[in-house]
Amino acid sequence: MCNIDFNEVYFKYEAALKLLQTKFEIISNELNKGNDYNCIEYIKSRIKTKESICNKLKKHNYELNDENIKNIHDIAGIRIICSFLNDIDKIEQLIIEDEDIIIKRRKDYISNPKKSGYSSLHLNVEVPVKLLDKTEYVEVEIQIRTIAMDMWASLEHKLFYKNNSIISELTEESIKNFSIIIKKIDIIMKDQITESNKYNIEEQNELKYLKETSVIEQVPMLKYELARKIIKEKIENINYELSITNGISPIEHIKTRIKEPNNIVKKLKKLNYDITIDNMKNHIHDLVGIRIVCSFLSDLEEIKSILEKDDTIEIIKRKNYIENPKENGYRSYHLNALVPVKMINSVEKVEVEIQIRTIAMDMWATLEHKICYRRAGNIPESTKKRLRLISNIVSEIDKTIDSSINDNKEIDNKVVKKLELIPKKNM
Repeated sequence: MCNIDFNEVYFKYEAALKLLQTKFEIISNELNKGNDYNCIEYIKSRIKTKESICNKLKKHNYELNDENIKNIHDIAGIRIICSFLNDIDKIEQLIIEDEDIIIKRRKDYISNPKKSGYSSLHLNVEVPVKLLDKTEYVEVEIQIRTIAMDMWASLEHKLFYKNNSIISELTEESIKNFSIIIKKIDIIMKDQITESNKYNIEEQNELKYLKETSVIEQVPMLKYELARKIIKEKIENINYELSITNGISPIEHIKTRIKEPNNIVKKLKKLNYDITIDNMKNHIHDLVGIRIVCSFLSDLEEIKSILEKDDTIEIIKRKNYIENPKENGYRSYHLNALVPVKMINSVEKVEVEIQIRTIAMDMWATLEHKICYRRAGNIPESTKKRLRLISNIVSEIDKTIDSSINDNKEIDNKVVKKLELIPKKNM
């Protein structure tokens, strides 16, 4: 018999999660405002279900009561995904310095990975939840990992799920090989960002673009903001339906944005157009953007197929950078679609650029951007070559992962060996 008051349990843990989520979102927003890059890629949080809590108590032979709840240390969890290995130390230090957060235990699965190959830094912390008559400290597990580690963790989890937690020794060994690939990529990228950090970002001369930016700022953005919300809700609904139907979500995360006026000016200048509202409307096709990051290639194909068959949007352009990568190694599938926006007195079709990519492609694109943007376009040919080589390896990972899911093939150890060819320094 279960004697747990789940209403009280969830109230406290949800409050603790909101407090931490707000803290990390503030940190992320502050980093976005500065010249330095934002080391936080995204944040995920969750609370264990009633069934999961009860099963864990039973597994450890605890009675199902309120008193034993404290013996479960990950009822509430928050995951912070960083860009590079160095960023994990930075986030941990921010947590240590926060007076509201008390660190209870630390598990370093980066220096000492789990047997499966899992890598992440775990901090179990307590945060104050203020109730009407008292302040109670509630435990939350914080996981901090790189985007590469998160890619591996997603693969490992979904491989187990798709195979009903039963996988062959061959597949298990393949997963371990994949963790070796991820660790090597993380180290290579860490060396590269350390080298890139020696370059100072050229400060934006706001006065230079002030007049031109003011032209763009006159444009009413309501219809673009509504289009962003409509397409985001559509993708979230697709993901929800597929997660219910298939039992697992095919989408890792979704990002949306409306292009900033300063970036619109820069792009028009790059395309050699005058800074006018008409040129913005006619030649900027990614004013509204949404990025859909899927787990695997098969998930990407499924999402792409659903969108292409959706009669509520009109696909006007397709660019397949997966079969035909950009010169720098960038891979993604782009759809430009017209999204109908119902205003009070009219219906307007607004163009939205939809990027669909795997978490592996997103990892590469994110890290490549953050490595190269400091150099203001002055990228050494050696750096370009090595980033293209890593892009090719990441592409092979995607294909091999899909084979291991759909055909139960092993992750080829040749992919691991190719990384040995990439120098870690002087990229």
